[in-house]
Amino acid sequence: VGLLDTNAAYRGNLLLAIRSYGTNGKAAVPVLERLLCDSNQASRIYASVVLREVDPSSAEKAGLGTSQLLAKFNNLSKESKLEAMTILWMSERRNTAFLPTLSACLADTNAEVRLRATFLFGNYGGEAKQALPALTRLLEDSLLEVREAATNSINDIDPDFLAKLQK
Repeated sequence: VGLLDTNAAYRGNLLLAIRSYGTNGKAAVPVLERLLCDSNQASRIYASVVLREVDPSSAEKAGLGTSQLLAKFNNLSKESKLEAMTILWMSERRNTAFLPTLSACLADTNAEVRLRATFLFGNYGGEAKQALPALTRLLEDSLLEVREAATNSINDIDPDFLAKLQK
């Protein structure tokens, strides 16, 4: 089966193809479940996203339901938080139930978590206005990449916000 190929990029392309089948891709569930433990982070993320779309009940059994991911989010390791954020964003880009958890990530002690959360907020556009105060604080972050991502996300959420701040 190609999904178990050693080439992670190849597996990723196959996962995207299976994703396009939606619930008609259920035959791939056993392999998707195996990929949840893959050593490659991208493979785990894509397998999680595809499993959530192909067979939501299997995703729930694997602990990948939205409510499950949000409930355990604060107790996750840095790597697992990054994975969970990506899984939720990729499979539910407009689910605003994720925004409070994402907001908490803006104050995380880990710069990678702050950076990913900051980037993801910009994708919500005007739906994420409640994050503007926290994103504004990140304009003073010690990491340049976080400051740049905060600027970009603020502009994506409210293009006039930074100009209003400067007045």
